[in-house]
Amino acid sequence: MNVICRSPGIVFGGSLNVTFMGKYEPHINNGNFQLITEDLEETFEDYVRGSRKKHLDSAHRFTYTIVTYVKDMFNFSMPTMHSKSWGYPKNGTFDGMIGFLMRGEAELGGSPGYIREERARVVDFTVGIWITRPCFIFRHPFKEGLISDVFIIPFTKYVWISIATVGVIWISFAGYIMYWEGFVENTGQQFLHDITEDLEETFEDYVRGSRKKHLDSAHRFTYTIVTYVKDMFNFSMPTMHSKSWGYPKNGTFDGMIGFLMRGEAELGGSPGYIREERARVVDFTVGIWITRPCFIFRHPFKEGLISDVFIIPFTKYVWISIATVGVIWISFAGYIMYWEGFVENTGTEAKESPTHVCAGSIAMQILVLFAFFTFQYYSASIVGSLLMEKPKTIKTLRNLIDSNLELGAEDILYTRDFFVRTTDPVAQELFRKRIKYVDKNNQEVENFLRPDVGMPKVKKGGYAFHIDVSAAYKIIRDTFTEREICDLVEIDLFPSYSFMMISMVRKGSPYRKMMIYGMRKTVETGVAYRTKDFYQTPQPKCTRQMKATDLIVNVERLFSAHALLICGFLLSLIVLSVELLYRNLTNRIARRRH
Repeated sequence: MNVICRSPGIVFGGSLNVTFMGKYEPHINNGNFQLITEDLEETFEDYVRGSRKKHLDSAHRFTYTIVTYVKDMFNFSMPTMHSKSWGYPKNGTFDGMIGFLMRGEAELGGSPGYIREERARVVDFTVGIWITRPCFIFRHPFKEGLISDVFIIPFTKYVWISIATVGVIWISFAGYIMYWEGFVENTGQQFLHDITEDLEETFEDYVRGSRKKHLDSAHRFTYTIVTYVKDMFNFSMPTMHSKSWGYPKNGTFDGMIGFLMRGEAELGGSPGYIREERARVVDFTVGIWITRPCFIFRHPFKEGLISDVFIIPFTKYVWISIATVGVIWISFAGYIMYWEGFVENTGTEAKESPTHVCAGSIAMQILVLFAFFTFQYYSASIVGSLLMEKPKTIKTLRNLIDSNLELGAEDILYTRDFFVRTTDPVAQELFRKRIKYVDKNNQEVENFLRPDVGMPKVKKGGYAFHIDVSAAYKIIRDTFTEREICDLVEIDLFPSYSFMMISMVRKGSPYRKMMIYGMRKTVETGVAYRTKDFYQTPQPKCTRQMKATDLIVNVERLFSAHALLICGFLLSLIVLSVELLYRNLTNRIARRRH
C-alpha cells in the first residue's frame, strides 16, 4: 500500500503532491527489540510502562513508549524482545540489539544509541529524540592547609605592611613616652592621656564568517536574511558595499541611500533608522533588527578621605551620646579614684571598708559591659557594610556629566549624526563638555574610539563608553571578570523609539513586496531568530557569589583609623610637651623659693 500526503496548498489552486513513503508488509515476523539494563522483578511491559524506578533505563523506557505511540498511530503490532546490550563488535559481528537488527531477527530498535561508523554499516538510524549527558558528580573537597587563608585574606598586602609599619612606629613612640612618663614620675609629677571595519578578507567571507562577528552585526545579519530571501525566490544580484548608511550632502545622499536613490542599487542589505528625508527617496520594508547603543561603564565606588565605614554604624545622636557617656564616666572615675585615695590615707581600718573594695570594681564592670554592647553593634555594622552591595548612584545622563568619569563614544556615523540632530539640552551639553571639546591648552579633543580601544578602558574603570550592545556584550563576555560584569551600569543616550532599524529598497522597487514577504517568512519560521542569536551575544548576567576576596579591606577604608591614630600621636605629643613645660616651670619656681 502506498502512502500519500495531501498538500494543503490545493485549496489555493495548487496541485496534489504525491509522495512515496514506503510499503507496509502485512506479515512481519520480526519484532521490536528493547534494551533493558536492570534485572526485572515484574513483567517486561509493567517495568517499561510503569513508574517504579523510572529514573533507571530512562532512555529505553522513553523510546519504547514513543515507538508504542507510533505503532498505535499506524495500527500495527510487533512482538518485543529485550537484551542488556546495545550492541558492540565481537568476532566480526555485533552482539545485543544491533546484532538482532543486523541478522534480521528484529525490525525495530526500541532503544536509542550513539551513532557510530561501524553501526551505520549494518543498521539505519532514524531520529534523535533523547539527549543523554553522563558526567562525573562528586562533592568537592576543600583543603584547609597548614596556614588557612582566613587569617591572611582579610587585608591586602599593603594593609599588612601599613599595620606592621604603624606597629613599629607605635612601639618606638610608646617606649619614648614611657621613658618620659617614668622621668616625670620620678620628679613627683603625675598626668593622664588617651562596517565600519577595514576588510582583511573578501567581502563574502567577512559578512558570512564568524571572525569578529560582534562587529557590523546589524549589517551582517540583514545581509544573511536578504541572502535567504534571494534563495527563497531564486534570484541573484551583484553586491556593492560602502562605509556609510547615507546622509544628506549638497541636496543628495551619500552611502547606501545614495546608491538606492540614483538607481545604482535595488536592495539595501543593511538596516537603517527611518528618517523623514530618507522616506522621500527610498522605500522601507520590515524592521527585523533592534539596536541599542548606550553608555557602559563600571560604577565607581569612592571611599573618600574619611571612609564612611567607620562613621555610618551610628547616627550623630548616638555618637554624641557615647561622647557624653565618656565625659561623665571620666569625671565619675576621677571622683571614685579621689575618694579611694582618701580612704587609703585614713589608715588600715578604712582600707578594709566595702567602699574601697567594691566602688571602683563596680564602675569598671559597668563601663566594660557598656563598651561590649556598643562594640558588638559597631563591628556588626562594619561587617555588614562589607557584605552589602554598594549603591549605584549614576543612573542618568545628568549624573554622568557631573561625575568624574571620562567619556567616549564608538566612532560610528549614527552616533555622530545623533549629536548633530538632537535637541535634548542634556545630550548637547554632554557632547560639548565630555565628547568633543576644547581643553585647557586650546586643543580640540574628540573622544570617538573603536570598540576594541574603548572597551578595555571600561574594563580598567573610570571610563564610560557609548557603544552598541551587540558589539559590547561579546567583548564583555570574553574579557571581563565576574566582578567587573557586576559593576557595569548602562545608561541610554538615544530615545527608546529609535532603536528599531529597518531594511530598505529603491523607491518604487518591484522587489519591495517580495522582500517584505520573504523577511516576514524568516521571522515566522525562526530563521531570523537563529541568525540573530549567532551575530548578537546576549547580555552577560551578573552571577557573582560572595567570595573571601570580597571582604578584603583596602588602604582607603583604613584611612580614617590611621588618621585617628595619628591624631592620638599628635595629641599625646602636645600633652607631653605641656607636661614637660609645666614640670620645668614648677622646678624653676621651687628652686627660686629655696
